[in-house]
Amino acid sequence: MPAVIGRSIRLTILDMPIFAKLLAEREMMIRSLPRDILLSALSRMAGQAPFYIYTAFVFTYGVTTLHVSRELRHAAVLATAARQFANIPLFGHISGRLLCRVAPGRFHEQGHFARIRRRAPVGR
Repeated sequence: MPAVIGRSIRLTILDMPIFAKLLAEREMMIRSLPRDILLSALSRMAGQAPFYIYTAFVFTYGVTTLHVSRELRHAAVLATAARQFANIPLFGHISGRLLCRVAPGRFHEQGHFARIRRRAPVGR
């Protein structure tokens, strides 16, 4: 019930002009770039698919072979997801720092965009 009341209040209050302008710009952006938005969503799906495959395997294997309780399986998958939530940014940061030391200019954005402007192959 509080959500319904809050939503009705929100719909009756007019937005500030700057927010209305930003909303219009966002709608224009969505209309002008539907292909890019769709490709971005699909690329995220491809990156997350291994986790879902792993989770389905763990649940199925736990039930059929190991006969492990449902709560333990859920806790294990939740712990793995929590660990990855911390590990992905951490190892991304470490690899970014390491690669910039090993081959400066090759793995950061300015080097990549410079190669694009020169039309040089990515491997060089």
